[in-house]
Amino acid sequence: MKKFILNFLFLFCIVNFGKAQVIDLVGKGTFEASSSNLPLSETFNIDSVKVAAIYKSKDDIPLIDGVEFWDIDETRKSVWNSIRGNNLGYFNRTFYSSDDNGVNADIKIDNVHSFYAYIYRDIPTTLFKSYIDTTTVFMYHNGSENAYVYKIEINKDSASRDITVKIPITELDDTGRSVIIDIQAGSVSHHTEENTYNFGNSFFLGEYTLNNVSGNVSEVIISIYSPNPDDGEEDGDSFFVSGIVVDVDKIFDGCTLTQGYWKNHSTCKTNGNGPKRDDTWNNLPDAEETVFFLSEQDYCEVFDTNPGKGGKYYILAHQYIAAQLNLFNNADPTAIADNFIEATNFLNKYSPADVDGNKTLENISVHLGGVLDQYNNGQIGPGHCDDESTLGVNDVNKTIDYSIYPNPTNSKGSVEFVANQNSKTTVSMYSITGIKVAVLFDKETLKGQQIKFNFNSDRYMPGIYFINIKNGSSSVSKKLIISN
Repeated sequence: MKKFILNFLFLFCIVNFGKAQVIDLVGKGTFEASSSNLPLSETFNIDSVKVAAIYKSKDDIPLIDGVEFWDIDETRKSVWNSIRGNNLGYFNRTFYSSDDNGVNADIKIDNVHSFYAYIYRDIPTTLFKSYIDTTTVFMYHNGSENAYVYKIEINKDSASRDITVKIPITELDDTGRSVIIDIQAGSVSHHTEENTYNFGNSFFLGEYTLNNVSGNVSEVIISIYSPNPDDGEEDGDSFFVSGIVVDVDKIFDGCTLTQGYWKNHSTCKTNGNGPKRDDTWNNLPDAEETVFFLSEQDYCEVFDTNPGKGGKYYILAHQYIAAQLNLFNNADPTAIADNFIEATNFLNKYSPADVDGNKTLENISVHLGGVLDQYNNGQIGPGHCDDESTLGVNDVNKTIDYSIYPNPTNSKGSVEFVANQNSKTTVSMYSITGIKVAVLFDKETLKGQQIKFNFNSDRYMPGIYFINIKNGSSSVSKKLIISN
């Protein structure tokens, strides 16, 4: 049997969970290109961007600075990492700031086959969580018996959920694409054979969704190989797999608590009670000692500042802290997603001194603080933890019978549901990062009323979205995939 080739390296780290909840993945083929740009969107919530470019040549030539990465405010540089001599490897760099102009690659050598980026985002309002293994593997005729296997641990949940696996592949020739992929998550599996002609050297991003994966599943297993003709398989090609991203839909089973609860269940000096501390605080980078935006105070110091003395900035700051902890506590974010993002941008831009005495900024602070206060007190959103009427004691009052079809869709989609309350009903579409992109339905409905309407999905860019139905105190979200 022909000896197979399967080299691997650790691109950024073996397994990276990071503090970011969402990891986007973008890339493109760059064979014979002298430069390339990867655009970035929604840059306000980016923690970091990790870029790389795959290189493979028949010649053993020195590379040094053959590819350099840069953006609008940072100089060109990169690090070369060899896999096998100087003819196989990658360049990489990490950016810790971002702008709407994206990141660029200055390509000064031949045989650079792809340019791609992992975009780490910190978004408490997101409707899914990303897990990642960035081990990069080079494959050629390794065969099914020697498949490379990724095992990615995920959190368990209270109910079944959908899981999307994203696999970045760099092709190294213009033969037919021959990548065999098997994905297993509990009893749910997916098999795919990417055999289409790849139209030249290219970057390929495969996205595969497993539906209704049991909540007790804690591991996703992905097996990948290049067929080996000596084993009676088809003739496989050579390619890189640059890691795996697994997106797991969240099941929101939490309720909300007021700022008083979070202050009293902390280590803060004023009203804090260390023995009763809620471990949800540990989701912050430095727990209660985390610096709060531009305030030059930690979270406890902000909580301990009375708005009557510190200014109206603190009306928003107090409610923001409580809402943030409620989101960490798995409360459904859809009722406040837009307002929370607006508040995050506001706090990233203005300090307490900026707000104090500025009527326009004070009014914005009070308004956003008021919306978050309604959420924390259970007046909107999933409900307050002490209010049994909103906690699902009578779950029949909380259930919305809801379907979207076809899914995926590429032209027209339909939404159908039965209202469970006499109340206003709003159906909204959100991007994967929690940005509201459309309101599809907004009318008064009656309990038991069956609603069906159509919408034009071809108005929106291909990708993953979430459709949220808000009917009175009930709120439910489902994933929608818009295809090409």
